[in-house]
Amino acid sequence: MEYLKIQQDFTDDIDSVRAAAAPDGASASFWLSLYNPTAASSSEPTSADDPSGPRKPIHFTVEARKVTTPAVDRSPRVAFATNPPSALDFTFIDETTLSIGLPSGTRTTLKSPKRSWNISKRISAIGFSPSGSLLVVGSNDGDVRVLDVAAPSSTPRLILTGHKGEITSARFFRSGQVMLTSSADLTTRVWGMLGENPVTLRELPDSLSSAIGSKLAHTRPVSDTGIIGVGRNVVTCSLDGSAWLWELGSSLAIRDLAPARMRETRTPIHAVSGGPAREFETDDKLALFACGDGSLSAVDLRVKDECLIMHSSSRSGLLTCSYDGNRGLVACGSILGSVEIYDLRQPALALHTFKRNESPVNQVFLHGDASMAHPRVTFANDEGSCALLQAGGDKANIAMEYVGVDIEPLTAMDVRGVGDSSQVVTGGREGIIRKY
Repeated sequence: MEYLKIQQDFTDDIDSVRAAAAPDGASASFWLSLYNPTAASSSEPTSADDPSGPRKPIHFTVEARKVTTPAVDRSPRVAFATNPPSALDFTFIDETTLSIGLPSGTRTTLKSPKRSWNISKRISAIGFSPSGSLLVVGSNDGDVRVLDVAAPSSTPRLILTGHKGEITSARFFRSGQVMLTSSADLTTRVWGMLGENPVTLRELPDSLSSAIGSKLAHTRPVSDTGIIGVGRNVVTCSLDGSAWLWELGSSLAIRDLAPARMRETRTPIHAVSGGPAREFETDDKLALFACGDGSLSAVDLRVKDECLIMHSSSRSGLLTCSYDGNRGLVACGSILGSVEIYDLRQPALALHTFKRNESPVNQVFLHGDASMAHPRVTFANDEGSCALLQAGGDKANIAMEYVGVDIEPLTAMDVRGVGDSSQVVTGGREGIIRKY
């Protein structure tokens, strides 16, 4: 699968050309690399040892030059040329977006962030409010920040303190007035917009603790959370192989969701998904757990039965998953860099498997839009890439590349909306939040 990497500040170079006083001739250059080029893009042969292996990347210098169109329209335009010469087709869409057509016939849109915030702490979790006007951001020191997307300052509207370990998930309830966070300190907390913390989930009632021999719901970090419907109940899971259904009104765990095989072997559960934004609808109460042994476990919340087990075709541990209940599709990301899409009605084989390198895939979002002919998945990985994958038949292409961090891992991502118009926010070890 072909994909592009581009200089992070490429839009600055293009903008400098567009803003130049001279009507013609102003120019600037930036670098662009094409990885895994197809035969149509490269004359470089594949490895003799592995004829199906990837070709060497092609590195270009791209010159952006200001030109003036004919007299009927004297507005300035930008023309692009590559060195070495190529058949790449450039279309400058707006101040943050460049579309490039590849010789293979596909197009990739390169998008730079519209806004960024530097919190100078490693970002471990992030989430949009339902309206998109706020972000909840968790860091490795246990603090949780609430940021106003439209505010000119990066000063948080609110800082929530109480967790004593790295934040592992952070999300808004559907009302947009309440937040749910989990942490490596073994707790899950509910917060209000005034900073109040009315609910902390940690200990089990005697009726459940006696069955497992522990008063603590989780004995290792809480790895992820899910919100059921409007938020009367939530699901938590942990690296100790446990998973619980909680009633927020009483702050009590009401059901053990972990299949016996995971609890007995203490198989890490890295993520849970019940639909977009980790919300579980009342008419489709399936919780899907991404597990460290490479399995994807589907549990019926109503009866606590493991109704389906799928095993990753990559034979590697799963770090994340995203479920589209409308179409019965689930996407998952593995520790060895693969993104896989399954149909729960025919789970034996993956519908699509994508892999562009060995970097662990930390986050995936399956776009739940039934109008799309083929599934789309946004992912973020350990090499600092965030991209939108477009599946189609037996092939896939990168429809959009979110340009920003390079090399530094992206450990947090959220998506609001679907398809090309979706908003994406990312964060990672370097401490910078980027919103696209």
